[in-house]
Amino acid sequence: DMGYAKLDTYRELRSGFPEVVYCPNKPDAYLQAIYVRLLAEQGEVFGTRATPEQAELVRLVVPNIVYSPLAKTLKLEKPNKQREGLIAVCTAGTADVPVAEEAGVKMAIHPDDPPVPVMRRVNRLMVSVDRYDENFRRHPSDHNMVEFCQGTFTEMPFGDDYVYDAIDHFTKMNKIAYVHFRNVRGKLPRYYEEFIDTGDVDMMRALTLYRDNGFEGMIIPDHVPTMPVAQPWTTGVAYTIGYMRALCRALNIPLED
Repeated sequence: DMGYAKLDTYRELRSGFPEVVYCPNKPDAYLQAIYVRLLAEQGEVFGTRATPEQAELVRLVVPNIVYSPLAKTLKLEKPNKQREGLIAVCTAGTADVPVAEEAGVKMAIHPDDPPVPVMRRVNRLMVSVDRYDENFRRHPSDHNMVEFCQGTFTEMPFGDDYVYDAIDHFTKMNKIAYVHFRNVRGKLPRYYEEFIDTGDVDMMRALTLYRDNGFEGMIIPDHVPTMPVAQPWTTGVAYTIGYMRALCRALNIPLED
């Protein structure tokens, strides 16, 4: 009990999460003292909704403090901190980029599928590489990413090499959170779901681009055509994963079992 604030320094022992500082409206001297005390007790400190002025104020007593102007977080973490578990952030749009930054997660936007500008009188936004680039210009953040559905980008009616150009473009920008490794045949307005090795996309060429451009995120199977078997989804995914593993071995991409 600091008189003006009661710090729960045992919260991490009880819940696994340490005390968090809510910065708005705290007097300057109190905010400084709280940061110093929590850092001494916990070895790290995390504050939310901080202003740039508060960041400079705290930096006087905690020189290594890290401030994010977009997320408005003010933190200093333990060195070599090991991160465990996953965090899910349900978002409604790019207005939630600060929420993703504060949570330390990536926010990835799936392209509209089918990638048509208007559907049932509703405008659709993510229907081309240019639309994604505009999003990145309007909302610059390392946490604003692409959920790269390879099948949807293949459906876009901009030429046979469009999907490869998109892979090259976004991987070089380090903007792909993860990949739906999917294949289709045809383009708008007529296209068809295909197995991973029967569509228009040269999957070896695509995977080579991911590898050569340094992509290290997840590549996961996506939906496949229905088959007349007892478990069509499981069978299709198993076939896809087997094909993906074979491609990885052929391209000397390490696999984690």
